[in-house]
Amino acid sequence: MSDTALSRPTVRLTRQLAASPERVFDAWTDPEQVRQWLVPGTMVMAAIEVELKVGGRFHFTMQGEDKHEHLCVYREIERPRRLVFTWSSSATDGKDTLVTVEIEPAGEGSELTVTHEGFADDAMAALHNGGWTACLEKLGPFVEG
Repeated sequence: MSDTALSRPTVRLTRQLAASPERVFDAWTDPEQVRQWLVPGTMVMAAIEVELKVGGRFHFTMQGEDKHEHLCVYREIERPRRLVFTWSSSATDGKDTLVTVEIEPAGEGSELTVTHEGFADDAMAALHNGGWTACLEKLGPFVEG
């Protein structure tokens, strides 16, 4: 991804979670756990493949009225604090964007920050802001339960 792409609209969301950084990290990297929360609204995870290594693929399909395929490639993996991966889907016009997941200890739990950058325009960023917000609303209860 070019420096120009990174200067485009960005989504950044932060959540306080009553779960350890290790628990939160595992929820991002274990396919069976990801399946439980990384889908907005009533969508379901139709398929998922996680190759947890730098250069490995993170490929999944969300199913609602339509299927939405996502192809991601891990760039950084620092358990339990940081994940960086590309993110490409029909909602990014098939172009790579970049997701950074940062997990910091915070009291008895964690502070999670998700930054998704490199969108073509504000409308694309707003769409992903809504999607990430809905997914993180599921992640909290999942990791805290």
